[in-house]
Amino acid sequence: MPGLDDQFLDKENFYLAFKKISFYIRQLNEWYDPILLAEYEATLPKRIHDLIESLKIGQYLPRPIEPLPFPKKSRSNGTKRIRPYYNIHFDDQLVWMALVNIIAEHVENEMPDWNYGNRLYRPVWFENESGTKERKVLKKGSFKNTSRYVYRKWGQSWPLYKRHIALTIKTIAKTSKFKKTDIDDEKELAIFEQAEITGFKGVRYLKKEFWKVGEYPKLVWTGLDFETFFPSIDSQKILENIESCLIREDGTKRDDVTLILQTMRRMLSFPLNITGWNEKDLQNKAFFNLQDFVNYNGIPTGLVVGGFLANAAVIDLDRAVDKYINENREVAVFKYVDDHVVISQSAEALLTFLNFYHNKINELNHTLNFQSSKIEPANAIKYDKNKGFTTNRGYRKYIELDVEFPSPLMTNTLKKVSHINDIDFDLLDEDDIDNLEVDLKHLLITDFPATEIRKDTKMSFASSRLCRLAMEIKPNFNAVDPNYESNKENVYSIYKGLYNNEKNLPKEKEALEVIKSRIREAAAIEFIIQRFSAEVRVVQMRHEAIFKLLLKALKENPDKVKLWKRCIEFCFHTGYPGLEKILDLIKKCEIHPRSIAYLTAYCITNIQVRLEMAFQEIDFDQTLFWKRYCSSEFITNTLNLQIKRYSTPSNNYPFYRQSEINFLSSRKFVVDQLGIFFSSTAAQRLMPFQKKLEGVVYSFSKKKSKVVQDLYSVTLLWYYLSRITWKGRDDFFLKYGNSVDLNSPLAWSILSLSPRLISETKLQEVISFITEINGSKIDYHSEMLNLIKSCGYTYDLFYESKYGDSKIFEKYIHYYATLENIFARNENDFIGLDRWLNNTVAQSDNKYWLDPRLTEWSLLEIIRQIGNLLIQANETHKDVFSGISGKNYHYLHPANYLIPKQWSDISHHNWATWKKLVIDHPITLAPESEFIHDHRYFPITTNWRSTVNIFMGNKEIPSVLGLSILLIKLLSKSFNWPSAANKINFIDQLYSNAYMTIEKEALSSDLRILLDAIFSKVDFGDIFYQHDFIKLGDGSKIKGLQDYVLFLEKIQIRLENAQWNVVNREPRQLKYIDIDDLNKSKTTFFNTL
Repeated sequence: MPGLDDQFLDKENFYLAFKKISFYIRQLNEWYDPILLAEYEATLPKRIHDLIESLKIGQYLPRPIEPLPFPKKSRSNGTKRIRPYYNIHFDDQLVWMALVNIIAEHVENEMPDWNYGNRLYRPVWFENESGTKERKVLKKGSFKNTSRYVYRKWGQSWPLYKRHIALTIKTIAKTSKFKKTDIDDEKELAIFEQAEITGFKGVRYLKKEFWKVGEYPKLVWTGLDFETFFPSIDSQKILENIESCLIREDGTKRDDVTLILQTMRRMLSFPLNITGWNEKDLQNKAFFNLQDFVNYNGIPTGLVVGGFLANAAVIDLDRAVDKYINENREVAVFKYVDDHVVISQSAEALLTFLNFYHNKINELNHTLNFQSSKIEPANAIKYDKNKGFTTNRGYRKYIELDVEFPSPLMTNTLKKVSHINDIDFDLLDEDDIDNLEVDLKHLLITDFPATEIRKDTKMSFASSRLCRLAMEIKPNFNAVDPNYESNKENVYSIYKGLYNNEKNLPKEKEALEVIKSRIREAAAIEFIIQRFSAEVRVVQMRHEAIFKLLLKALKENPDKVKLWKRCIEFCFHTGYPGLEKILDLIKKCEIHPRSIAYLTAYCITNIQVRLEMAFQEIDFDQTLFWKRYCSSEFITNTLNLQIKRYSTPSNNYPFYRQSEINFLSSRKFVVDQLGIFFSSTAAQRLMPFQKKLEGVVYSFSKKKSKVVQDLYSVTLLWYYLSRITWKGRDDFFLKYGNSVDLNSPLAWSILSLSPRLISETKLQEVISFITEINGSKIDYHSEMLNLIKSCGYTYDLFYESKYGDSKIFEKYIHYYATLENIFARNENDFIGLDRWLNNTVAQSDNKYWLDPRLTEWSLLEIIRQIGNLLIQANETHKDVFSGISGKNYHYLHPANYLIPKQWSDISHHNWATWKKLVIDHPITLAPESEFIHDHRYFPITTNWRSTVNIFMGNKEIPSVLGLSILLIKLLSKSFNWPSAANKINFIDQLYSNAYMTIEKEALSSDLRILLDAIFSKVDFGDIFYQHDFIKLGDGSKIKGLQDYVLFLEKIQIRLENAQWNVVNREPRQLKYIDIDDLNKSKTTFFNTL
């Protein structure tokens, strides 16, 4: 196993780190530049290489952090304030995340189980214990996992924190007399029973034997809060505490963390870039409260891993508290970030503990301080930084906690929140929607004690759920349906009016009937338009009531940035015309003028991102009517925004200017693409709301933006082509993609997205790179390698030209020798697998009979035969799967596998004739010299682009995964690939597409569960490194191709038992679908298979 320093410098660690920080940033909970992030992502291989090289030699230094004017509510006396926040370079975010990935396992395990806030995410699941059927064992995955999450999700942290408090009140009060029947909340009972299964590991508070024996009908409590927690943290404490955690199992210091500690020491300096700020503002305690203008002391808000570092900074303090709890067993401490709840069996024990805590802080973390104004309950306990905690007269009545009804700490609000969170909004009827709307409005505007639910948590949750609920407030489409029984009279009335206005009606019966039919259709359309408009007005009135409430919440809480995002989401989901009101409200809020600029930029960026999403919604054919309507309205409202109204001299910040440029660029992109759509769509096919949008688009297309100078720079081209999916994408690529400058690394990324669309002129430029290559010309960290050699990408390029523009093919194919041989094959006897699939799909299209060639059994047969051929090749030529044999059989691409011409016979086969055919005429491998490599079939990061298998384990595992990807392609009847910026992003999309295929296609339970297991991410990270098998369950593993083929054969046998020939020997396939099997664990399924 590599040492920790080596694991840190592993490039795969940096890819996983980027996946986490990019997802975190894209949540748009703070301002960022989405186009800059996309460019960074596209050049990630080069950036990671340069970062690692710089880190290796100890020359990497953090970039200066830039103060940003994050909003904060003004004081009651009107004093304007700014919440300190910093813009941190992507390089530093990436290095920090890569560091945390490696040290998390050692540091997180030293944090106490009563610390719930900013805990890192790790996959957790239950499995049956080996040798048992019932007993469950809790399994924990690695912190360095392939998940996109940095921290535990809200549902895994805050609700658990509150429920553990509620359960602990019962166990600490009743101790030995506590019974499970004392728990009256179903979710709390489930949490308790889950803890029982694990022997209360990690939740000792719930174990009644833990507490000092006694019975306490009244407990006491207090709530504490650190003052300015992040800025007050001593960075040296972070380093000391982390170093104390990085030890070996025997307690000795590690000798493989020198580079990690040196890097962290440099990274904790946080140099400042204060350009645009005066020292007076930076020193102002109401703003940034900076005394040092060279380096920032503390943890800057804006650092993604800041929450983890804050937890690490107090590990020594937490250890002391934890020891106190274990020794005294009469005080329970709960911590969520900097908020504390302390519960005790007696007032004396509580005060003793508080002063112990105070003394330990002065001893170990003297820069920390409790905020006396936030100590709860008010009027009970006083705090002085020097003297510690004392009590006020009569304090006991304030701190007492009724065990049965612990009102300050009750979870009633949490229960309401949890109930709402569990609701399936798609299944709500009208009454449910009305009741839920009332509950959410109440939750949004009502103040609750902070000990019951944090205000920001409450508002964020209520606003997000209101946005989701608003999507279910739709028109009554029965009232719009002209064929609905209750509407027929109104439709007929319109018909009569139109008919009576018709002049020169023909007397011939047939001609008259034609006109009547046209008038009936016109009447139906007129009815739909009238009723739909009326229904929309009703819906908008309800939306308006919700929107006004959201605006009220915004005005009262302008510093809650997520609320602004939710309001924009509301407009996006409903089409409500509220964007101008949102932007207008910013200037009216009681916040600092600089924060007004920040909020405006933040909202503009949110609108930009939602505009791009709305464009995709209306372009997608499967989008439902109401969603299409709402998206059209949102685009109309966005195009009508006078963005310059919000630009003032006080907004002249780089982040604001960039937000405005990005918005205008995306707005013009959407206008251009919609203009093309409307110009190619017959007017009579457009709905009225689409015609309204068409008018706005037409008006806009006549205007020229002075801000957007280089609309389709290579960066913007990459952003739109890689981030947005729309029907005109190919035309956009043909028009602009082929104009990119090959000297830009982004150009190769763009061309790799759609190699089949590369023009002759651009291909000539690419060819010149091949002929001029001298070693230094190749950029191994760009996508250049995709297009300068024979591989899957260039195969796509020439496949398209050979069967399309043959002139390009004939002129340039000789530059790619292997591809030239492939395309020169004689297809009289055999055809490539990809060609066979495309031809067979075309032949079977619109056929009334089942074509057995495309059934699940036949596609499994293809993979089974290929698997056996590879096994035979490995027996003949040793180590073909590693590539060190010099043979190319481990390369994977459909063109490497040849289908006999008999498989293309379109005769009407039954099962018997078809099976005989595929056995008598088996698949064969192409000549080994004609094998081409396509890294897209190897979703393993360590093997990416490598023609030698450097997999740290069983060399056959990559081929098993590759054949599974090939099987997914066959099942989906398509060899299209997702657009992606880098390998980790591509692999994620590939796995997502695999799951979509599994869900979409009519597969047997057997194959569905097999593929689910192979593409499971439970042990995803382990597969990439040292495992010798793919884990399907206890005792069930795929150790290589032999096992894989065996599983496929078993599934085929089950399918064969459900094959029938009906009338005229028509083949039919029944598929085994077992709901119980789908609900069982993978272990149970594979043991029975």
